[in-house]
Amino acid sequence: MSKEGQELLKEQAELLKEQAREQASGATVAMAATEQTKVPKPPSYIMGEFVESYPGTSDWHIVAGGKPKPDWSGRDATDPNRTFVPTQLRGYKNKYQAIEYEKRTEPMKTKFKEGMSLKALQKTVTKHGQAHGLDTWHYLSDPFDHDKMLDVVTDYPKFLASVEDTSNRALELAQNKFDKFDKENSKAGATYLFNSLSPELQDVIELAMKEGEQEVFICVWIRVLQQVTTVSSRFYDDIKDKIKSCCPNQFAQESIEKWNAAIQPHIDILQSGGFYDHSLTEVILQNLSDGCSVRGYFGYEASARLSKVKVAVRESTFMEREAADTHMKDKKLDVKTILREMLPIS
Repeated sequence: MSKEGQELLKEQAELLKEQAREQASGATVAMAATEQTKVPKPPSYIMGEFVESYPGTSDWHIVAGGKPKPDWSGRDATDPNRTFVPTQLRGYKNKYQAIEYEKRTEPMKTKFKEGMSLKALQKTVTKHGQAHGLDTWHYLSDPFDHDKMLDVVTDYPKFLASVEDTSNRALELAQNKFDKFDKENSKAGATYLFNSLSPELQDVIELAMKEGEQEVFICVWIRVLQQVTTVSSRFYDDIKDKIKSCCPNQFAQESIEKWNAAIQPHIDILQSGGFYDHSLTEVILQNLSDGCSVRGYFGYEASARLSKVKVAVRESTFMEREAADTHMKDKKLDVKTILREMLPIS
């Protein structure tokens, strides 16, 4: 090979080496860039867990929604009613947050006002909360069992019995247990509900709320119920019908305990609103007597007390409500005393 040919081969070899070095350098830069863009999993919130849209993508989203644990330490993964929908996911990047927030707080097209169906409102609020991962902040501990969490929207009778207690406990939970994510979502739910009310109802609710309540969904919800149920006699009629139609034989193994637990919240609502009619005690005792296949003790006790209640109710027919209440209590024939004495569980 000529000297010129050898020089040419040498130049080509050097060129190939240079290209190889450039390719290696480019790969290193690309790998470094990839490492820089890979975002580690952010620390999860109490009620919000970070997940990747696909493993290894570093595209983090927050999963929200579902029943919380009683100690507010996280979501209850054992909740049998817990299902996942895509709209529960929250984008971690700023460009998505504003859009998703608008969807979470977008109010109902038809504003709710007094006289409209409370049941329809309840269903709409529940559906919205579940769809947007806001239902976690619908929960508060059972006023009669703090180890049990209840949805204040669907189980409102127990909480409506004492509006101030419900509001105070919700505020205390927010102040002592909520993290940043909890506060944002509870406020989002409260904003959605408040903006779904008619201007007239908004004015009334605003006047009724204490400082800080407008930031907490449960506080806004219970204030709405307080106003709506106060002016709706039909609401109390529905509660009375539920008591009248409730019998022990409707529960597994004719459980007296479950029957009692079912009617107590309704009794509380009627009494707190001044709508409890003592003739209902007659119906309750009759249901207790007729609703047990094993009559024995309950049949005898219910019949004996029923006779006394009928007499006392007749005696109080023309009394003012407060006087009638005192009359029944003095004779130990008010419904709470009767159930407490008859049922060791009450």
